[in-house]
Amino acid sequence: MGQTNYLKILWIVLYLFFAAISCIVTEESIHLSFPTYSVPMCWIITIGFYIIASLGGSLLIDSFARKPVISFIDVKRHRTACLTIGALILLFFWLVFSMPTNTHTFLYHNQIDKTISEDITSTNNYLNQLKVAKVTEEKIALEQGKVSNEVHAKALELYEEIKNAIVPGDGPKAAEIRNSLKDLLHATSFEKLSYNGGTSKAERERLCDLYRAKIEGMLKVRLAEIRDNYINLDKMRPVYVAEATTREDNIKAWEAARQQGKVDVSDADNIRDLQKRLSDGYATIKNYKDFVVFSDDADRTRYTAPVQATRIERLISVLDTWWDFLTGKFGANFAMIFCIFIAVLVDLAAFIFFYLAQK
Repeated sequence: MGQTNYLKILWIVLYLFFAAISCIVTEESIHLSFPTYSVPMCWIITIGFYIIASLGGSLLIDSFARKPVISFIDVKRHRTACLTIGALILLFFWLVFSMPTNTHTFLYHNQIDKTISEDITSTNNYLNQLKVAKVTEEKIALEQGKVSNEVHAKALELYEEIKNAIVPGDGPKAAEIRNSLKDLLHATSFEKLSYNGGTSKAERERLCDLYRAKIEGMLKVRLAEIRDNYINLDKMRPVYVAEATTREDNIKAWEAARQQGKVDVSDADNIRDLQKRLSDGYATIKNYKDFVVFSDDADRTRYTAPVQATRIERLISVLDTWWDFLTGKFGANFAMIFCIFIAVLVDLAAFIFFYLAQK
């Protein structure tokens, strides 16, 4: 009767322990990122891919071992093939799948409370501004003055470009400035004048005067549009006040339930529910952005973007989280690097114990 190999049992237990940690956090990441996937499907994908990745790790280690432990292939005769196959398996099933999802879940739990607080606080702040917003002559004049200053500053760039002593005239650089003016004036186009002028000082001055008259005419139209827009918005005040109130109440209801322990931020359905409520708030803020004073340019961009994404929406998604990290949007935040480190160590431990258990 053979002796019980307690060391082998220990390796198996340790492998199952670290593999369980990895699979649990991977499944959570998949379910958060792809809520249409059922929980059983997420688990099947997670466990299946992890077993394959573990085998890939053993193949890779065996390709360097003097006494290979894998029995289903003659490693000694096919070391190069085992090295290649093992590396490819780790690349696709670990580096592309398991490690990124594990990192995402670790970061999610590290950042989610802070992110929720920031998103709820700023969104409710802007919704509250809409609830008390009123159109006044002062507000109209302030907006008109802002646009007027921006247009005149950009127009000055155009005049200076035309008068440029080195490369004078209405060239490519001037065309870029005209395009910026078109956007500032909300115009459909800003065509080049038929009068090209010449290189003499008088001719360049003449061209600037013609552009000045054109810009002032377009600015007059834009300032009138601003006034009309504010007046029309004011007529809709009962509508947007009611809408902003509803959006804010919905967000506050979720936050109250969270404070009472009725919702769990680790639950994909609960966090998606908050995401929907915040997205509705974002949409309302965007629709009536003229009544909102944003705290900074980053918030203005976030709340008025053509395709809006809440703070938590990007954190929920493993793809968006990694994209933000790789494009430097995390700045000097080292939390992601620490989470990568932990994810790698957990899987490295599991792969080593899986290999040892086969001896």
